[in-house]
Amino acid sequence: MKNQILSIVISILAPVLIIGALLYFFGDKINGLFDKGLPFTKLDETGSTISDAQTIEMANSLHQSMSMWGGTDEYTIYKIFASINTKGYFAKVYNFFGHRPYDDLFGVSSTKGLGENIDLFGWLKYELSPAEYNKLLEDNSRLF
Repeated sequence: MKNQILSIVISILAPVLIIGALLYFFGDKINGLFDKGLPFTKLDETGSTISDAQTIEMANSLHQSMSMWGGTDEYTIYKIFASINTKGYFAKVYNFFGHRPYDDLFGVSSTKGLGENIDLFGWLKYELSPAEYNKLLEDNSRLF
């Protein structure tokens, strides 16, 4: 009986440990394979009058609307973008969002090694369908 339990535990733990070791040692070599975002460089915030507190709230709201286990909250994404009225305003939100970890398998925020750090555009490309993403860009062309 003890041998059967030990055999089961080993058969479960061995693959987990092997995968963990591979990610630990080779994770940096595969970063970027799934990156659909832009190389992150800060955008020019000239003309932005949004406060830092508002910027933090908007960037975090965008992140939360895309990192839910139950799916993406497209309504919140469209609503936030509709409230952004200048390129500088968008740039400040984009810059604060920065690079955040994304797990392509589960579609939620992750930690480095289990996901890829991508920018806001990358998150939007993963979380929205191509039609939704294109609509977002078209509806907000004043910002890009």
